[in-house]
Amino acid sequence: MQKVKQKYGFIFFMISFILTSLFYMGCSQRKQVRNKKEIEKRISPVLQQKRTYRQEKIERVDSIKHFLHTNENAMHEEDIFKEYMNLYNEFKLYSFDSAYHYATQLCKIANELNSSGYKISAKTQLGYILARGGFFKEAIDTLSSIQIEKDALPDVVLSNYYISFGRVYHDLADYTKDDVFSAKYNKLGNELLYKSLSHLTDSSTIYYVKGKIALKENKVEKSQTILSTSIASMRYDRFGNTFYTSVDDGIH
Repeated sequence: MQKVKQKYGFIFFMISFILTSLFYMGCSQRKQVRNKKEIEKRISPVLQQKRTYRQEKIERVDSIKHFLHTNENAMHEEDIFKEYMNLYNEFKLYSFDSAYHYATQLCKIANELNSSGYKISAKTQLGYILARGGFFKEAIDTLSSIQIEKDALPDVVLSNYYISFGRVYHDLADYTKDDVFSAKYNKLGNELLYKSLSHLTDSSTIYYVKGKIALKENKVEKSQTILSTSIASMRYDRFGNTFYTSVDDGIH
C-alpha cells in the first residue's frame, strides 16, 4: 500500500511538472508556436482524466486519514511521520493550506523523534510549501537554517533538500521575471539541483533534474528531449525511492 501511494503521488507530480514545462517551452518563444498542436495533443489525455485523478486523490486521502484515526494511538512515531508525509504529498500540489498544516505537523513529530534526518526532511517540506504559497523569504530562511551533514544523512533526505531548495529559487525567478534577479535566482537554483545528482539513483528523477537545469539555462530543445525521456522512463521505474517520497527506512 505504501509503495502504491508513493507511485501515484510521484506520477501525478512528474506529469504535472513535465507537461507544464513542455507547455512553457512551446509558448515562451515565438519560434516554438508551431509546436502548440503537438503540446495540446500531449496534454489533452491527462486533462480528460482530471476527474478520475481527483476522485482517486480523495479516496487516498480518506484512506490515510481513516487509517490514522483508527491506529494512531498504537503506532510508533516513525510510522505516524510516514503517514503524515503521505498526506502532505497528496496536498502539496493541490491545497496550500492543507499541505502547510501537515508540514507543521511533520515538524512537530520530527522534534519529538529528535532525529536529524526526520527534522531536516520535515523542515524541507515546510520550506518548500511556503514558497508554493508565495512566502519566498520565509521559505529561503527556513531552508537556509538547515544544517546539512552529508555523511550523517541518507541520500533521499539530501536529494530532496537540494531539489526542493533549488525549485524554491526557480519559482522565485519565475515570480520576479526581470533580467537581473531572475538570472541570479535561476543560477542559484541550478547549483542546488546539480548537488542533488550525486545523491540520486532513480532514472525518472535524474531526468527531471537535468531537464529542469537545461530549461533554466534556456536550452529549450535539450530540456524538452530530457523531459520527454523522463515521461517514458516512468513506465519502467518502480518508484520505490524517489525524492518525492522524502522518507524511507534510511532516515535515522
